[in-house]
Amino acid sequence: MKNFVLRITFLLFSFVLISQVETRQNFDLLGLVSNLETSEYYLVIQNVVDKNGKFIGRLKEPTSTKKLAFDNNGLLIREFEKHRHSSIDNEYIYNEYDSLVDIKSDGVNNLGKRYLKFITENRKKRMMTIKGIMNQNFFTHLPEQNIYNSNNQIVKIFYNTIPNYAGTQRAYCQFFYQKEKLDAIKCYDFQNNLLETKKYEYKNESIVREIATRSTKKNDLRKILTFNNGGVVTNIKNETLKDNYFIQVEEENFQDYNKTSHIIIDSTGSPFEKYSYQYYLKDKVSEEKKTFFRKGMKTEQSTNYTFDKFSNTLSKINKFEGPEESYENTINYTYKYDVKNNWVIKCVSQEFVRSVAIRKISYYDEMLNNGKVIELDEAISFCDKDYFKKLEKIKKEIESNPNLMIEVPHKN
Repeated sequence: MKNFVLRITFLLFSFVLISQVETRQNFDLLGLVSNLETSEYYLVIQNVVDKNGKFIGRLKEPTSTKKLAFDNNGLLIREFEKHRHSSIDNEYIYNEYDSLVDIKSDGVNNLGKRYLKFITENRKKRMMTIKGIMNQNFFTHLPEQNIYNSNNQIVKIFYNTIPNYAGTQRAYCQFFYQKEKLDAIKCYDFQNNLLETKKYEYKNESIVREIATRSTKKNDLRKILTFNNGGVVTNIKNETLKDNYFIQVEEENFQDYNKTSHIIIDSTGSPFEKYSYQYYLKDKVSEEKKTFFRKGMKTEQSTNYTFDKFSNTLSKINKFEGPEESYENTINYTYKYDVKNNWVIKCVSQEFVRSVAIRKISYYDEMLNNGKVIELDEAISFCDKDYFKKLEKIKKEIESNPNLMIEVPHKN
């Protein structure tokens, strides 16, 4: 009965997390937004003609359209997205506790198919805590078959009754304790072969390290998780060994759930790949560096981001340095904001304006200028005040030379 309660609690905990994934805050929206409609247009000037040979200059249909609706608690309740060749239409259903219970896609119940979209990020975060890991260890579909010791501690959990075709699916695990502390977990398949062993180390009554080992036909694998005082993972090390010799070591470091570095070391003890990350605020990457070592040669890639005070991206700088070539390019973003400091026009430029996005935002506050419609020409002029002059110039060039049909992106 105890584990049954644990199972129900675990499931409810998962659904509560799901309900908090797609909110106004996750879309970097300020204020009580009720509806959001975004249309994006690709703005590279092309010499486009219609079927009669008449000059068009640019396509007026958006390359993508996205519509979102939120309830007054900030939960996403409707999502519509249309691209040139595909579209989605989802309705999100919540219970009285604001937990997601169903997703209707084009009128069809679709929670199972769309489930992973909502839980993946939160599950990753949850599985970086000792609490989430323990919930996973103790979770079972067969609570009535679990075995407890005299201290009411679980000593054996059964996970399934049907083996898969390979016979390597986890069938049950045994739990071992020392002075009421969990010391180790051993898990077996349906042929009673040992699949994995987990050992736990403590400091001041708290788990600070989990060491998991398992063997395959080729190698021995060891995964070491290190936790801080709050029970959150700060380091993950994956070791691959053969005959007690290291073949590869992969190590990741974290701070506040965010990955700060990642290194892969080969059998010689030399780095094979290195990654480093810096963040703006809590979860926005501001710098990402990658270094690859191949046959004595080094290749470096980096991406740097800058943000405005509303956490919108202002620039993205890509750099590449290799043994034979190097380059750098910059993508800039410009915004126009409404009274709540949510952007309503976004310009994306790389040497020239490549695209423009327009937002129509409605708020629950009726005093605001709700749902103001921004025309495409107005947005284009905001992004590039000389756009239409350049368009007219290209039009004249085509009229004077009908065979001129190459793409002519306009420069700033």
